[in-house]
Amino acid sequence: MDYLPRKERAEVYGIGGYDKGAIDYAYYNGRENNQYAFCTDDHVQRQYDCNQGDVGEPIDHTFKALQDGLEAVATIPLRPHDKGTLSPIGSVLMNALKISLLKDQIESRERKHFVESQKFKKTINKLCELTPSFDLSFSERGVVSQNIMSIKEGVVKKIKGLKPYPGFVYRSLYSDYISHLRKNDLLDCFF
Repeated sequence: MDYLPRKERAEVYGIGGYDKGAIDYAYYNGRENNQYAFCTDDHVQRQYDCNQGDVGEPIDHTFKALQDGLEAVATIPLRPHDKGTLSPIGSVLMNALKISLLKDQIESRERKHFVESQKFKKTINKLCELTPSFDLSFSERGVVSQNIMSIKEGVVKKIKGLKPYPGFVYRSLYSDYISHLRKNDLLDCFF
């Protein structure tokens, strides 16, 4: 693939826009690209728009990915060796919860109202109601049921694993998330 031009190599390897901008800036004396937010690992839990793996507008991407992911889990019987495909759905759900928690950072009134809307909350809460599709065979329904349980267990594990804020003894991401979930009637089937 080294014979391909730089732009085509980036497309073949699945490099995103942020990566292209960074490579252009670092290696080809390109201009600084302020189109993409710069996030460190520390920013991921403190900024609503600092999400790993999203593309485009973070609220729209997270909402659509969560809708599609939960629909796919209910209808596609992924085999146990495919469990790695379930993890991104849990990550997208965590992004949705983070966006909901940090909605006060959203500058656009329209975007903030969308995050506060029943449509957004209902999509998050769909995990509580998720069941296998009726058009699956008996064995496929069993696989899908296990996959749904794996996602639910993974989300609970991720929330329970949230770390304390540096320097705060009595305040942690975990307690902030639990308070937020209870206050906003999110994932009440768990907490």
